Amino acid sequence: MLNKILNINDLNKNFFKKIENKNIVLCHGVFDMLHIGHLNHFEESRKFGQILIVSITKDEFVNKGPNRPVFNILQRAKLLAGLKIIDFVIINDKATAENIIKILKPNYYVKGIDYKNNKSDFTHNIKKEVEAVNKIGGKIKYTNSKKINSSKVLDTFDLIFSEEQKKIINKIRKIFNFETFKNFIINSKKLKILVIGDLIIDKYVMCDPLSKSGKGTFLTFKKGDEKSFLGGSGFIANQLANFSENVDLISVISNSKTDYNFIHKKKKKNIKFYPFLTNDSKTIKKTRYVEKVDYNKLIGIYELDNNQIELKLENKITSFLKKRKNYYDLIVVSDFGHGIISKNIINTINQTKAIKTINSQLNSSNRGSSGIYKFKRADFATMNLTELTSEYGAILDDKQILNLAKQLKKKIGLKNIIITRGKSGSIMLNEKNNKIICPAFAKNRIDKIGAGDALFALFSLCKASKLDDHVALFLSSLAAGYTVEKFGNDQPMNKSDLNKILSHII
Repeated sequence: MLNKILNINDLNKNFFKKIENKNIVLCHGVFDMLHIGHLNHFEESRKFGQILIVSITKDEFVNKGPNRPVFNILQRAKLLAGLKIIDFVIINDKATAENIIKILKPNYYVKGIDYKNNKSDFTHNIKKEVEAVNKIGGKIKYTNSKKINSSKVLDTFDLIFSEEQKKIINKIRKIFNFETFKNFIINSKKLKILVIGDLIIDKYVMCDPLSKSGKGTFLTFKKGDEKSFLGGSGFIANQLANFSENVDLISVISNSKTDYNFIHKKKKKNIKFYPFLTNDSKTIKKTRYVEKVDYNKLIGIYELDNNQIELKLENKITSFLKKRKNYYDLIVVSDFGHGIISKNIINTINQTKAIKTINSQLNSSNRGSSGIYKFKRADFATMNLTELTSEYGAILDDKQILNLAKQLKKKIGLKNIIITRGKSGSIMLNEKNNKIICPAFAKNRIDKIGAGDALFALFSLCKASKLDDHVALFLSSLAAGYTVEKFGNDQPMNKSDLNKILSHII
């Protein structure tokens, strides 16, 4: 049975000799829970040819919502390989079947009846696969088997969500539907947004552990690949630009062509970047050395200056803001405490008519000097539990968190505040001081960097679009969960991702 399970590298000359002169049928999917609908689909597909091959999506590319897949890639592959009707199972290392189609060149590519109307395919992946089939001279076929929703089956057997997650999902189902979601997408698209704050270049250096050094008491690692991402205000702008067509980004970076070109390459095309260049400080760069098997971070090396922004640049930024004080619908401030967000800049932002949201963070270089008190009269701010603890000391339970959040909210005139608690989810106090709690939505936590920024960005968007607070926190938590399950922060959640996730939950 196991020799039926293949990967891309196994599709070589020896493999093609086994299947030459035979009509090949290819099916593709996640198959997280095998049921009678799948079996009927395979039986009908097999009638088109002599060899039935099923390719399956690897765990990291499954986008059916939080806690999915329930069964990992090897479990799913083994179950499919156990079916006599299937000749081979291919583990795909891409998000769609395009690469498999190009290599395998099947005579027939077969999808279920629910894919016949491609207009319902929010991701446009089916369209890409159909184009790939046409290019290799194959035919696309659709089976007539009745669709059975795997997500509903898994939900029925309580295999996906915890009790806490089910509680919030049931609440959202009563107050949120796809018409509301459609209006949110339309409203978000039109919003004119400014993101201002610390832009960070995050670099990950992958490492293989070797052993303790023979010449000292330190561990040694073999250096591997390097990957760089846009972090800080850059990531927040990218997240917002996945929903809005009009995003401006302001930050201070070094007068370096290399840095500018990297930022220009990594930012979304619909972001207008206004860099304020300086020779006196560096673009913030954070290099993390990461053990490549489990993605454990070993050490971080940061290049940064925490000095306050120079007066000349501060005046240029305030001048820019004053000229556009009535232009923006939403101003998103990302303050990582590296000196860019000054009191004068905040005062200028406060004079605008825009909705103002604040993400004021502690980091390893500014502990004990949180800048949250610089901000007054903001519509919304986020802090994580560590940051709240640093302000007020040890915190034991939700009641204490809420009491301290209420004090902070009153002290700086906030309308809404969210305290993020990692895998324990988030607690919000809204404008009326009502408590809203949302659990975390992530099963496979690979990299938590950027998760808080994703939640902050999407909640800011929801507030500007006047969504219900429960819905806003829920959607924002989905964005955070989506980010946590990805390595690095190169691909924040977009409209299609959110739409697909909601289609499986709501």
